[in-house]
Amino acid sequence: MLDFYFSYRGVLKRLRSGALGGEMDRLAEHFFTVGYKRASAKIYLSRIARFSQFAATRCGLMPIHQDVIDSYLGSFTTDTPRIGAVSALAHARRVAPERFIISVPSEGADPDALLLASFSDYLRRVRGLEPKTREGVLLGGRRFLDWVRQRHPGQDRGVDS
Repeated sequence: MLDFYFSYRGVLKRLRSGALGGEMDRLAEHFFTVGYKRASAKIYLSRIARFSQFAATRCGLMPIHQDVIDSYLGSFTTDTPRIGAVSALAHARRVAPERFIISVPSEGADPDALLLASFSDYLRRVRGLEPKTREGVLLGGRRFLDWVRQRHPGQDRGVDS
């Protein structure tokens, strides 16, 4: 499916190498199925391939850890390409979640740890917020959850209880 977007043999070889090289045809099919225009899909695939090359130097063919993603995103000096990379990586994580290891804190003393970790992941992936900004937003979220718990003690917070 990748050759629907790219025709040069060298480009196809480069796209299919790297940590996500084996997933690039699946990603191309994803963009085609979702209905992305050819030019947009090519940009996304190129961004994912750049990350794939970067990740290959850090973890080879092993699953990609969050620190590799953060290191890659931290290498950008301006926001515009970083935001594009965040968006492209979100597609890669949706299509090939088995290639990524995102650490989630275990449930323990903090009843909101999993919720806040998920929210932090959203703020990083979707909103593209920097760590310090996320800390501030998460602090507000934690305070809100504490306020709700104080105002409505004993009420069920989740759907799984």
